Amino acid sequence: MYVVKDGQLTPHELPDYGETVIITMGGKVDRLKTNIKRNV
Repeated sequence: MYVVKDGQLTPHELPDYGETVIITMGGKVDRLKTNIKRNV
């Protein structure tokens, strides 16, 4: 996945499982949070 922030194209590798949350502020990307939980 690619994210555009401040005119810069930034690559971000998504995990095989889990969730990635894109946090925006003022309609622009502020940060990404990736949370990986495993069920055994």
